[in-house]
Amino acid sequence: MVFISGGSIPDAVLCHVYVDAEHVRNRLREHVNAGLPGISDEFDPWRLAALLQGENLMGKVLHVKRVFFYDAVDEPAMPSGDRAEQQDHTQQRQRQDRYLKNVDLLNDTHVVTGWLRPGRGKTRCKKGTRVSLYYAISSRTWLGKHRS
Repeated sequence: MVFISGGSIPDAVLCHVYVDAEHVRNRLREHVNAGLPGISDEFDPWRLAALLQGENLMGKVLHVKRVFFYDAVDEPAMPSGDRAEQQDHTQQRQRQDRYLKNVDLLNDTHVVTGWLRPGRGKTRCKKGTRVSLYYAISSRTWLGKHRS
C-alpha cells in the first residue's frame, strides 16, 4: 500500500509505503509453491519500496520517503510436555525478534507489531497488526498529510 504525501522536491511526489509482512510472506510462499525461485521470509521491505522508486505518476517521479512495516509477533509458548517443541518455538521467536530489530534499524523505517495467538483448533490468529495498518492509512488519508 502506498500513501502519497506532499513534498518539496520539484517534479517529485513523496510517498510512504506500508508493508503487511504476512501478506508479502504469503505471496512469496505462493511463488515457491508454483515452482518459482524462493525468497527468504526475512525480506528487506526497502526492496519492495524500490519497485516504486522513480515510477512516473502524473508527470512526476515517485520518491519513497519512509517505509512502515507491520508484522505479527508470536506470543510466548504455552507450557507443554514437549521440551523439543518449546525449544523450537523459542528459537523461532528469537530469530523473529532479531529480524524485526534489523528491519527497525533500516533508515526511514518504522516497525509496528501485533500478536499471533492461538485460534480455534490448530490455527493461529493475528491480532492488532491489520487494524493498526488500516488505521494508520485511513487516518493519514483523512488528514491529508503524514507526520514523520
